[in-house]
Amino acid sequence: MWAGNESLSIGYAGIEIVSLATGLSRSTIIKGMKEITNKRELKDRIRDHGGGRKKEVDRNPGIREELIKLIESSTRGDPQSSLLWESKSLRKLSAELREKGYSASHVLVEKCSMTWNTTSRATGR
Repeated sequence: MWAGNESLSIGYAGIEIVSLATGLSRSTIIKGMKEITNKRELKDRIRDHGGGRKKEVDRNPGIREELIKLIESSTRGDPQSSLLWESKSLRKLSAELREKGYSASHVLVEKCSMTWNTTSRATGR
């Protein structure tokens, strides 16, 4: 918005001058100008709804089904219990997903397994 305001105050060729001075793209400056001229109320949010990177599970819905298959084949524990545990580590599960063509880190596998109420088993001593 600041760059848009500066280009409006300069007038003719303001977009070009501000773009060269700041290194901002013309489209960014034009967006700022539109926000000022439309007098849109300032929101609490900086980013618009729907902005940002989409979750990997949403971009590749097949990951969820494939991960469920992998987890079900290696799940141990009492089926009546609310807590089940995995015999495979998060990194092994993510490696198996990568072998099947999905890009899934161990962090993604952990987030998904937490939603399904499973956990890794502690090593016995």
